[in-house]
Amino acid sequence: MSKKILPLVLLFVATFCLSRTNGQTITDFFAEQNLSFPAISEIPKTTFYDHRGQVYYTDSVILNSKWDTLKHLYSYDQNHRLVADHVLHPSANGWENQQKTVYLYNSDGNLLSSETKTWDGNFWQFDKRIVRHFNDLGEYDSSKRQLWQNEKWVNWLLETRTFDDEGMLDMVQHFTAEEGEWVNNMRLYYDWYETGLFKEGYFQKWTDSCWVNETKDMLTYDDYGNQLSYLRMNWTDSVWENHYLTSYTRDGAGKLIKEVHQTWQGEWKNSFQDLYQYGLYGNIAENVSQQWVSDRWQNTSKYTYSFDSNGDQTERLFQKWTEDEWRNFSRSLITYDNYGNRTLDNYYVWHDSLWQENVKTEFAYDYEAGKILGQCFAFAGTGWIPESGSLKIVLFDQEIYKDPGYSIELYYGEYTSGMEENSEMPEKLFTVFPNPASDWIYLKIGPLSMPEDLRIKISDQSGRTVKSCQIKPINRNRINVVRLNVQDLFPGMYIVQLTFSAVKNSRKLIISK
Repeated sequence: MSKKILPLVLLFVATFCLSRTNGQTITDFFAEQNLSFPAISEIPKTTFYDHRGQVYYTDSVILNSKWDTLKHLYSYDQNHRLVADHVLHPSANGWENQQKTVYLYNSDGNLLSSETKTWDGNFWQFDKRIVRHFNDLGEYDSSKRQLWQNEKWVNWLLETRTFDDEGMLDMVQHFTAEEGEWVNNMRLYYDWYETGLFKEGYFQKWTDSCWVNETKDMLTYDDYGNQLSYLRMNWTDSVWENHYLTSYTRDGAGKLIKEVHQTWQGEWKNSFQDLYQYGLYGNIAENVSQQWVSDRWQNTSKYTYSFDSNGDQTERLFQKWTEDEWRNFSRSLITYDNYGNRTLDNYYVWHDSLWQENVKTEFAYDYEAGKILGQCFAFAGTGWIPESGSLKIVLFDQEIYKDPGYSIELYYGEYTSGMEENSEMPEKLFTVFPNPASDWIYLKIGPLSMPEDLRIKISDQSGRTVKSCQIKPINRNRINVVRLNVQDLFPGMYIVQLTFSAVKNSRKLIISK
């Protein structure tokens, strides 16, 4: 594991979050550079998770999409780590092999390699693999992608990472293989505040045998680690020039209430802004978007959200500002079963002064059999017909699978051992999701009278604390959701511990990159 200990960046948010409300992250910075190949992330994120102290695992998935019908069979080791993803496709003789990926780990639980084979009708043939390396401090410092060609592994892509003396990520560099040699492609440099928060980073491309600056990002925060601004600069005529700026305004609880976007035209000019309001339970209730026109802010669109007493979103209304009034455009109505799992997401459009059904997604749960069915439909004038859509399965407040398709069958099971460390508090008091996670986790806490000494600590398998913080109570008698950044943690198993007074409660957390 890495030796670095980074403070937690906390933001108490609703169970439903808009993608832009939390500011720019390192992952966003990395993704915005339009890298020529994807980041290393080969393990399906939704293959095991926990609920109220019980570990579950996805046994198999049958996905029917417009491209194909595929069946995934998952296998795990004794530590609940995915070790194989076996993909089959239907034929006249039943399910037949198509592809298989095998995952290997080191003694610390870090992913060392993933190797994919394809079925040629008679034998398994090598296809591609990823090999990762960790230094003596447990820091993930390189990842190599290879393809199987002419009966041997041939290099394709390489990513290397370097760290400073404090264990903070310093540089990520990408190479491509050309005629058997690694050739520079692009690189990212990182700088950090003393608090461990991301400060700035700049991106370079290898052009005409030299490194050329492209973009630079700079972030600022308040004393609680909440992001206040995000500045993007471009390299123009050998100098850094401002490009655009996003400024964030928050209330006393740290919730985002205003997000202003400006562009540089010799001076900062307003472009657009988002305004946020929150409901009784801390859920986001309204998001109004405005554009800067003729030296004033003018409404453009608005989302209004409704939630039930469990904090589950039940309606999402979208309106546009037309002729000085809000006019309906679309809405979604969402229903849940007695366990809080989504059963229907029905999307309507406003036409001829009436709400007309457009598309919907239905889910059915068989808890005894461990089976979930999902289907997407489109309304075709007189009735519903199958339609490809987003099949996102959320089970026990956790997103466990997401893929486009017409229908899905997901089967899951549970490990019988459970987790004894969850017995010191009421089972609904403290949950962590998603689990496994890669970038962010959410802690759903309460309701309880939250004392001032309520603390969160994340420890690795050796017991070493890798993150810790103290939570300021937001609403002592309601459910609070805490959003934590864990993208700096290496893959493996961790313990998330919540402490108040003399009581301690823990959850297992899997980080999967």
